[in-house]
Amino acid sequence: MSKRAFPLLPLLSLAVVLTAAILPAFASRVQDRGLFGVTHTEPLREEAGAQPTAPPQRIDLVRRGRTQDDSGLIFVVQQPPEKEQQTALTDARAALQTLVDYGVLPADFPAASCEYQYNPVSRLLYRDRTTGESVSVYVMLLSCTGGSVELTMDVETGAVYALSSYRPPDDPDMDERTMEKMLLDSAAMAEGFAKQLGVSLTLDPVGAAYGYEDYLVEGASSRYFFHGTTYAIDIVLSDPPAFSLAADSMRSTSRFGDDAVSINHN
Repeated sequence: MSKRAFPLLPLLSLAVVLTAAILPAFASRVQDRGLFGVTHTEPLREEAGAQPTAPPQRIDLVRRGRTQDDSGLIFVVQQPPEKEQQTALTDARAALQTLVDYGVLPADFPAASCEYQYNPVSRLLYRDRTTGESVSVYVMLLSCTGGSVELTMDVETGAVYALSSYRPPDDPDMDERTMEKMLLDSAAMAEGFAKQLGVSLTLDPVGAAYGYEDYLVEGASSRYFFHGTTYAIDIVLSDPPAFSLAADSMRSTSRFGDDAVSINHN
Protein backbone atom coordinates (compact mmCIF):
# COMPACT_ATOMS: atom_id res chain seq x y z
CA MET A 1 0.00 0.00 0.00
CA SER A 2 2.76 2.47 0.94
CA LYS A 3 4.74 1.79 -2.26
CA ARG A 4 1.67 2.54 -4.42
CA ALA A 5 0.75 5.73 -2.54
CA PHE A 6 4.26 7.22 -2.31
CA PRO A 7 4.57 8.34 -5.98
CA LEU A 8 1.40 10.41 -5.59
CA LEU A 9 2.89 12.67 -2.93
CA PRO A 10 4.87 14.92 -5.31
CA LEU A 11 1.76 15.36 -7.47
CA LEU A 12 -0.39 16.24 -4.47
CA SER A 13 2.21 18.71 -3.24
CA LEU A 14 2.34 20.35 -6.65
CA ALA A 15 -1.46 20.62 -6.71
CA VAL A 16 -1.47 22.29 -3.30
CA VAL A 17 1.15 24.83 -4.41
CA LEU A 18 -0.72 25.63 -7.62
CA THR A 19 -4.00 25.99 -5.76
CA ALA A 20 -2.45 28.37 -3.25
CA ALA A 21 -0.99 30.47 -6.04
CA ILE A 22 -3.95 30.56 -8.41
CA LEU A 23 -7.09 30.50 -6.23
CA PRO A 24 -6.64 33.91 -4.52
CA ALA A 25 -6.14 35.69 -7.84
CA PHE A 26 -9.12 33.90 -9.39
CA ALA A 27 -11.31 34.68 -6.38
CA SER A 28 -10.31 38.31 -6.58
CA ARG A 29 -11.30 38.52 -10.24
CA VAL A 30 -14.64 36.87 -9.53
CA GLN A 31 -15.31 39.27 -6.69
CA ASP A 32 -14.43 42.26 -8.85
CA ARG A 33 -16.99 41.12 -11.40
CA GLY A 34 -19.70 41.03 -8.76
CA LEU A 35 -20.27 37.30 -9.16
CA PHE A 36 -20.00 36.42 -5.48
CA GLY A 37 -23.42 36.42 -3.82
CA VAL A 38 -23.16 39.24 -1.30
CA THR A 39 -25.83 38.68 1.30
CA HIS A 40 -25.71 42.01 3.13
CA THR A 41 -25.99 45.56 1.87
CA GLU A 42 -23.01 46.89 3.87
CA PRO A 43 -20.38 44.55 2.27
CA LEU A 44 -21.90 45.35 -1.11
CA ARG A 45 -21.39 49.07 -0.56
CA GLU A 46 -17.82 48.52 0.62
CA GLU A 47 -16.99 46.66 -2.56
CA ALA A 48 -18.80 49.19 -4.72
CA GLY A 49 -16.61 52.18 -3.89
CA ALA A 50 -17.59 55.69 -2.83
CA GLN A 51 -21.26 56.36 -2.23
CA PRO A 52 -22.63 59.64 -3.62
CA THR A 53 -23.94 61.67 -0.68
CA ALA A 54 -26.21 64.08 -2.57
CA PRO A 55 -29.61 62.89 -3.84
CA PRO A 56 -29.19 64.51 -7.31
CA GLN A 57 -26.10 62.42 -8.03
CA ARG A 58 -27.85 59.27 -6.83
CA ILE A 59 -30.79 60.05 -9.13
CA ASP A 60 -28.46 60.50 -12.10
CA LEU A 61 -26.78 57.15 -11.42
CA VAL A 62 -30.14 55.37 -11.24
CA ARG A 63 -31.34 57.06 -14.43
CA ARG A 64 -28.15 56.04 -16.25
CA GLY A 65 -28.45 52.50 -14.92
CA ARG A 66 -32.07 52.13 -15.99
CA THR A 67 -31.11 52.78 -19.63
CA GLN A 68 -28.61 49.87 -19.44
CA ASP A 69 -26.63 51.24 -22.39
CA ASP A 70 -24.14 53.45 -20.56
CA SER A 71 -20.61 52.11 -21.13
CA GLY A 72 -19.30 54.27 -18.29
CA LEU A 73 -21.41 52.41 -15.75
CA ILE A 74 -20.97 49.01 -14.12
CA PHE A 75 -24.27 47.17 -13.72
CA VAL A 76 -24.65 44.23 -11.30
CA VAL A 77 -27.81 42.29 -10.40
CA GLN A 78 -27.97 40.28 -7.17
CA GLN A 79 -30.58 38.19 -5.37
CA PRO A 80 -30.86 39.26 -1.71
CA PRO A 81 -31.24 36.58 0.97
CA GLU A 82 -34.69 35.89 2.35
CA LYS A 83 -34.23 38.00 5.49
CA GLU A 84 -33.24 41.03 3.43
CA GLN A 85 -36.18 40.44 1.09
CA GLN A 86 -38.57 40.77 4.00
CA THR A 87 -36.83 43.91 5.23
CA ALA A 88 -37.04 45.40 1.74
CA LEU A 89 -40.77 44.65 1.59
CA THR A 90 -41.34 46.38 4.93
CA ASP A 91 -39.36 49.39 3.72
CA ALA A 92 -41.33 49.46 0.46
CA ARG A 93 -44.65 49.54 2.31
CA ALA A 94 -43.37 52.43 4.42
CA ALA A 95 -42.16 54.27 1.30
CA LEU A 96 -45.52 53.82 -0.41
CA GLN A 97 -47.33 55.09 2.67
CA THR A 98 -45.06 58.15 2.63
CA LEU A 99 -46.12 58.78 -0.97
CA VAL A 100 -49.73 58.53 0.15
CA ASP A 101 -49.10 61.01 2.98
CA TYR A 102 -47.37 63.41 0.55
CA GLY A 103 -50.26 63.29 -1.94
CA VAL A 104 -48.42 61.39 -4.67
CA LEU A 105 -50.61 58.30 -4.37
CA PRO A 106 -54.38 58.39 -3.72
CA ALA A 107 -55.45 58.55 -0.09
CA ASP A 108 -57.03 55.09 -0.30
CA PHE A 109 -53.94 53.38 -1.71
CA PRO A 110 -53.54 50.14 0.31
CA ALA A 111 -49.80 50.35 1.04
CA ALA A 112 -49.95 47.97 4.03
CA SER A 113 -51.45 45.19 1.90
CA CYS A 114 -48.60 44.98 -0.64
CA GLU A 115 -46.79 41.67 -1.09
CA TYR A 116 -44.28 40.37 -3.63
CA GLN A 117 -45.85 39.37 -6.91
CA TYR A 118 -44.38 36.29 -8.65
CA ASN A 119 -40.66 36.88 -7.96
CA PRO A 120 -39.03 38.47 -4.91
CA VAL A 121 -37.06 41.69 -4.99
CA SER A 122 -33.88 42.16 -7.04
CA ARG A 123 -30.99 44.32 -5.85
CA LEU A 124 -29.18 46.29 -8.54
CA LEU A 125 -25.85 48.06 -8.23
CA TYR A 126 -24.91 50.98 -10.48
CA ARG A 127 -21.28 52.15 -10.26
CA ASP A 128 -19.53 54.85 -12.26
CA ARG A 129 -16.32 53.46 -13.74
CA THR A 130 -14.51 56.79 -13.48
CA THR A 131 -15.54 58.26 -10.14
CA GLY A 132 -16.27 55.02 -8.30
CA GLU A 133 -19.54 56.47 -7.03
CA SER A 134 -22.28 53.88 -6.72
CA VAL A 135 -25.84 53.37 -5.61
CA SER A 136 -27.81 50.21 -4.88
CA VAL A 137 -31.54 49.96 -5.53
CA TYR A 138 -34.31 47.45 -5.06
CA VAL A 139 -36.53 46.79 -8.07
CA MET A 140 -39.76 45.08 -7.09
CA LEU A 141 -43.17 44.20 -8.44
CA LEU A 142 -45.79 44.17 -5.71
CA SER A 143 -49.35 42.96 -5.61
CA CYS A 144 -51.56 45.21 -3.50
CA THR A 145 -55.27 44.97 -2.73
CA GLY A 146 -57.07 45.52 -6.00
CA GLY A 147 -53.99 46.21 -8.09
CA SER A 148 -50.22 46.19 -8.48
CA VAL A 149 -47.25 48.53 -8.24
CA GLU A 150 -43.70 48.42 -9.62
CA LEU A 151 -41.10 50.60 -7.94
CA THR A 152 -37.39 51.34 -7.79
CA MET A 153 -36.22 52.16 -4.26
CA ASP A 154 -32.85 53.14 -2.78
CA VAL A 155 -31.41 50.36 -0.60
CA GLU A 156 -29.75 52.80 1.79
CA THR A 157 -32.15 55.76 1.99
CA GLY A 158 -35.51 54.19 1.10
CA ALA A 159 -36.20 56.93 -1.47
CA VAL A 160 -38.42 55.89 -4.38
CA TYR A 161 -36.90 56.82 -7.76
CA ALA A 162 -39.59 55.52 -10.13
CA LEU A 163 -43.05 54.05 -9.79
CA SER A 164 -45.87 52.58 -11.85
CA SER A 165 -49.17 51.68 -10.21
CA TYR A 166 -52.41 50.29 -11.60
CA ARG A 167 -55.79 49.43 -10.13
CA PRO A 168 -58.62 48.38 -12.48
CA PRO A 169 -61.56 50.80 -12.44
CA ASP A 170 -64.71 49.76 -10.64
CA ASP A 171 -66.62 50.09 -13.89
CA PRO A 172 -64.97 47.90 -16.56
CA ASP A 173 -66.83 49.84 -19.28
CA MET A 174 -65.26 53.14 -18.27
CA ASP A 175 -63.73 54.70 -21.37
CA GLU A 176 -60.51 56.70 -21.69
CA ARG A 177 -62.33 60.02 -21.94
CA THR A 178 -63.92 59.47 -18.56
CA MET A 179 -60.59 58.48 -17.04
CA GLU A 180 -58.87 61.54 -18.53
CA LYS A 181 -61.26 63.70 -16.51
CA MET A 182 -59.78 62.11 -13.38
CA LEU A 183 -56.23 63.26 -14.10
CA LEU A 184 -54.26 64.09 -10.98
CA ASP A 185 -52.45 67.41 -10.65
CA SER A 186 -48.88 66.78 -11.85
CA ALA A 187 -47.59 69.81 -9.93
CA ALA A 188 -48.94 68.40 -6.66
CA MET A 189 -47.47 65.00 -7.45
CA ALA A 190 -44.10 66.58 -8.25
CA GLU A 191 -44.10 68.51 -4.98
CA GLY A 192 -44.78 65.42 -2.87
CA PHE A 193 -42.37 63.25 -4.82
CA ALA A 194 -39.59 65.84 -4.55
CA LYS A 195 -40.12 65.97 -0.78
CA GLN A 196 -39.51 62.24 -0.32
CA LEU A 197 -36.49 62.40 -2.65
CA GLY A 198 -34.96 65.35 -0.84
CA VAL A 199 -34.51 67.42 -4.02
CA SER A 200 -36.13 70.34 -5.81
CA LEU A 201 -38.19 69.69 -8.94
CA THR A 202 -39.14 72.56 -11.23
CA LEU A 203 -41.33 72.60 -14.32
CA ASP A 204 -39.20 72.81 -17.46
CA PRO A 205 -40.24 76.05 -19.22
CA VAL A 206 -39.10 74.73 -22.61
CA GLY A 207 -41.29 71.66 -22.33
CA ALA A 208 -44.19 73.71 -20.94
CA ALA A 209 -44.09 75.92 -24.05
CA TYR A 210 -44.89 72.82 -26.10
CA GLY A 211 -47.61 71.64 -23.73
CA TYR A 212 -45.38 69.01 -22.17
CA GLU A 213 -45.03 68.83 -18.39
CA ASP A 214 -41.70 67.47 -17.27
CA TYR A 215 -39.80 68.47 -14.16
CA LEU A 216 -36.08 69.20 -13.88
CA VAL A 217 -34.11 67.79 -10.94
CA GLU A 218 -32.07 70.62 -9.45
CA GLY A 219 -28.37 69.73 -9.45
CA ALA A 220 -28.86 66.76 -11.79
CA SER A 221 -29.16 66.04 -15.50
CA SER A 222 -32.30 63.95 -15.01
CA ARG A 223 -35.96 64.85 -15.05
CA TYR A 224 -39.34 63.41 -14.13
CA PHE A 225 -42.62 62.94 -15.92
CA PHE A 226 -45.77 62.52 -13.81
CA HIS A 227 -49.05 61.16 -15.08
CA GLY A 228 -51.85 59.77 -12.99
CA THR A 229 -55.53 59.10 -12.64
CA THR A 230 -57.45 57.51 -9.81
CA TYR A 231 -56.54 54.12 -11.28
CA ALA A 232 -53.13 54.41 -12.95
CA ILE A 233 -50.05 56.37 -11.91
CA ASP A 234 -46.71 56.58 -13.72
CA ILE A 235 -43.68 58.42 -12.36
CA VAL A 236 -40.92 58.17 -14.95
CA LEU A 237 -37.26 59.02 -14.45
CA SER A 238 -35.94 60.08 -17.84
CA ASP A 239 -33.22 61.65 -19.95
CA PRO A 240 -33.64 65.23 -21.14
CA PRO A 241 -36.21 65.26 -23.98
CA ALA A 242 -35.71 66.68 -27.45
CA PHE A 243 -38.50 68.95 -28.67
CA SER A 244 -39.50 69.50 -32.29
CA LEU A 245 -42.21 71.58 -33.96
CA ALA A 246 -44.18 69.88 -36.74
CA ALA A 247 -45.82 71.84 -39.55
CA ASP A 248 -49.38 70.94 -38.65
CA SER A 249 -49.07 70.39 -34.91
CA MET A 250 -46.85 70.86 -31.91
CA ARG A 251 -45.23 67.62 -30.95
CA SER A 252 -42.97 66.92 -28.01
CA THR A 253 -40.83 63.81 -27.96
CA SER A 254 -39.17 62.38 -24.88
CA ARG A 255 -36.91 59.37 -24.48
CA PHE A 256 -37.80 57.26 -21.47
CA GLY A 257 -35.10 54.62 -21.28
CA ASP A 258 -35.43 52.87 -24.64
CA ASP A 259 -39.00 54.02 -25.29
CA ALA A 260 -39.94 57.13 -27.26
CA VAL A 261 -43.17 58.83 -26.27
CA SER A 262 -44.80 61.45 -28.48
CA ILE A 263 -47.60 63.78 -27.46
CA ASN A 264 -49.47 65.61 -30.21
CA HIS A 265 -51.26 68.90 -29.61
CA ASN A 266 -53.43 69.83 -32.60
